[in-house]
Amino acid sequence: MGFGGAQPALLAWCVDRVGPHDRGRAMGTYYTAFELGIAGGAVSSGLAVGVLGFAATFLAMAAVAAAGALLSLLGAPRATRRA
Repeated sequence: MGFGGAQPALLAWCVDRVGPHDRGRAMGTYYTAFELGIAGGAVSSGLAVGVLGFAATFLAMAAVAAAGALLSLLGAPRATRRA
């Protein structure tokens, strides 16, 4: 339920931050970053578990998620509309 609620909300937020002429690019960039994050997270987590163990890896990934949440809350200024 969390992913099902977060995915459309994040995509809508991403599209709302750009002008109408850049919405396709914004969606493509969002999905590319999303898929790269899944792949990179899986690989790095697997390597980290082998070196650090499960507890330290989960704490490190929680810190990464918290940093991402903080950055998203700080956010970038909203794009101005073009006539």
